[in-house]
Amino acid sequence: MMRVKTSRVRPKRTGKRAVILRAAWKMMCRYGFAKTTVEEIAAEAGIGKGTVYLYFESKEEILLALVAQTNRRVLDKMERLAASHLAPGKKLRRMLLSRALEIYDVVHANPHGEEVIASHKPAIVKSLGWFFRKQKKLYEQVIREGVQAGEFDEKSPSAAAEVLGTLSELLTPPYYRFRKRSEIESFARNLLKRFIAGISKDGLMNVRRNGK
Repeated sequence: MMRVKTSRVRPKRTGKRAVILRAAWKMMCRYGFAKTTVEEIAAEAGIGKGTVYLYFESKEEILLALVAQTNRRVLDKMERLAASHLAPGKKLRRMLLSRALEIYDVVHANPHGEEVIASHKPAIVKSLGWFFRKQKKLYEQVIREGVQAGEFDEKSPSAAAEVLGTLSELLTPPYYRFRKRSEIESFARNLLKRFIAGISKDGLMNVRRNGK
C-alpha cells in the first residue's frame, strides 16, 4: 500500500533519541504499531535505519520508551500535587484524577492507542515497575501525612497505598468499562470517595463534608 508522504521531523537539541520518539509517535498515530516499520520511523526522523538501532533494539522498545515518557510526565504532576499545600484527601483525589485523565488523553490522541496497549499490555506492565513503586511511595507519603494531621485513621499507610495503586489500574487502558472521558472521571471520583471514607476518622461523612 502506498503511504502518504509526510514532512520530516527536524532534529532539535534534545538529541536523536527524542527525534526518533517524536517520529515514532507520529507514524504510529497514523498507521498503528503493526503497520509502522523501523524504516518508516527512520525516514520520518531524517536518519538512517541503522541509527535507530543505536538507540533502540526493536520497535517494541520504542513503544515502551513512549509509554515511559508519558508515565514520567504523569509522575511529575503527581509529585507536585503531593508536595502542594492541599489537604491530604484533596491531594489523593487530584493525584488519581490527574493520573487517570492524563493517560486517557494521551491514549486517545492516537487513533490506534487502545489497540496498541491491549496487544502489548504484559510488556508494558513489566516495563513500568519503577512507576508503580514510585506511585506507591507518593500515595503512602500523603496517607501518612493525613494520619499525622488527624484527617485519616489508617494503621498501615503502606498497605493502603498498595490498595490504592492497584485500584488505580482499573483506570488504565484498554478501557473495557468506559466509553467516554467523563465516565472515567466519574468512576475515579467515586472510587476515591469510598477509599478515603475507609481511611478517614469520620468515615463517609468526612468525605461528604470536604466535597470532591
